[in-house]
Amino acid sequence: MTIIFLGACASCCAQGIGPEDKVISIFFGGGSYWMDEEQSLRLSDFIFDVERLNEYDIEVHGHTNDIGSVEYNQYLSEMRSRTVISYLMTLDMDFHDIKKIDFGELNPVYDNDSWSGRLNNRRVDVVLRKLML
Repeated sequence: MTIIFLGACASCCAQGIGPEDKVISIFFGGGSYWMDEEQSLRLSDFIFDVERLNEYDIEVHGHTNDIGSVEYNQYLSEMRSRTVISYLMTLDMDFHDIKKIDFGELNPVYDNDSWSGRLNNRRVDVVLRKLML
C-alpha cells in the first residue's frame, strides 16, 4: 500500500463525487487531531460495510475551519489525515493506494461564519472512488 500526498492544490479531487463513490466524514474537536471512539467505530463500520473494497481507490481529505492561522490549520489538517490513515492501517484490510489531500481551511464545505459550519469543517473526508474496471 502506498500513500500518495497530492497537496491542497488538488481541490478538483474533493469534488465530483460519482454515483458509485462512497464518502464518510470523520469529525474532530477544535484544535485536535485525536479521533474518539465514536468516530473510530463509524469509520470501521463504513469500511467493513463496503462490498468489494478492492474495487475502490481511497482518498483522505483533511479539513479545518478558519479559526487560527493558515499555517496552523494546514498542519492540523495534515495531522488529522495522518490519524485517519493510521487508523485505516489497523483494520488489516488490503487497501490499494491511499491518496492524501490536506486542504486546511482553504476548501470549506460549510459556512465558517456559523458555529455549526465551523464544527462541520473540522473533519476528514474518506472518499472511496469506484474504479472503472
